[in-house]
Amino acid sequence: MNPIIIYTSIDSKKNAKTLAKIIINNHLAACVNIIPIEESIYYWEGKLESESEFQLMKKTDIK
Repeated sequence: MNPIIIYTSIDSKKNAKTLAKIIINNHLAACVNIIPIEESIYYWEGKLESESEFQLMKKTDIK
């Protein structure tokens, strides 16, 4: 067994829950945690941006 954790950011809690259910239903991960992120700050197309988002933490293994 080679356990790994994969992080993915997504724009809303609704989309996070939808994606988590797809991942679990397709047995792509043993567990998915949805973590609210208060604020992410980043550059996009040369402009400083800021927004709240959700992070999915997926626990799986390399097969």
